Amino acid sequence: MIEVKMFNGIVQGTAKLSSIEIKNNYRTYTFYFPNNIIKNLSLGSSISSNGCCLSIVKMNKNYISFDIINETFNKTNFKNLNIGDSINIETPLTLQDGISGHLVSGHVICTAKIINIKYNLDNFKLYLKLNNIYFMKYIFIKNFISIDGVSLTISELKSNSFCVSLIPDTLKRTIFLHKKVDDIVNIEIDNNIQTIVDTTEKFIKDHISDIIK
Repeated sequence: MIEVKMFNGIVQGTAKLSSIEIKNNYRTYTFYFPNNIIKNLSLGSSISSNGCCLSIVKMNKNYISFDIINETFNKTNFKNLNIGDSINIETPLTLQDGISGHLVSGHVICTAKIINIKYNLDNFKLYLKLNNIYFMKYIFIKNFISIDGVSLTISELKSNSFCVSLIPDTLKRTIFLHKKVDDIVNIEIDNNIQTIVDTTEKFIKDHISDIIK
């Protein structure tokens, strides 16, 4: 079976952080994985871990270890994790798999802070603000976004914040029910939207003199 390092944002479960070992220029994080996922893993396998694509460097029964370099540590919410915290996990797509969510690369572009949570009956809404306002230009209403590895649709949009809604099934399989205001989440934007926005901006910049004539 051929493995590709792409995901679809449909989280398969969660894993609990059991240890952190600090080394020169990187850290080794070890998580306890559930049985239904561990059987499909091997050394070198790529796992979407809170939306960040990481490679397995060590396996000991249900304990799975990843090496996290300083750049990844500083850019993601791994620096906010404590022993006992859980992360969303997803194994990569294979060429035989269909795509149920959206194509997700596992390349976290920035983080966001949860600024509000609204939860009543079957309605769960997360309101978020990006830590770098620059990336708001890639956020569009009804567009896809990956939050801690979960493929979600933007349901509300303001000048410097946005909202996503989660269905009950997603809440059961992910860590979002345990989230609180001020918690930090990992963000991956739609690569197609980023390409369109960047290309349009470059075109306008290169041809602005012709446009205003």
